[in-house]
Amino acid sequence: MADSILERWDITPEELTEVIDQNPSLRDMILGYLAELKLEKLWLSGQGITDVTKHDDHDRQKKGDRVVRYLVDVHWPPKPPFSEEPFTLMNEIIQNRI
Repeated sequence: MADSILERWDITPEELTEVIDQNPSLRDMILGYLAELKLEKLWLSGQGITDVTKHDDHDRQKKGDRVVRYLVDVHWPPKPPFSEEPFTLMNEIIQNRI
């Protein structure tokens, strides 16, 4: 594995912490990118996910952080009863149509 960013830049954890603490915009940017990394590792690597794309942050024509393609089994009509909100109203509608 490549050297850590601390080793590559020859800085200490304390120095990086100090710079981030002094620059809230930098902190927010780093947290945002870390959240994207965690999202991809924890949620977007599961079964059914066929593709995850991240557009260039500077491309104003393609807004949004992620494009996720996934496969889902679709059954129609849905089979009631559903047990959780917001499906209570859907249960009533489907029951009235059957």
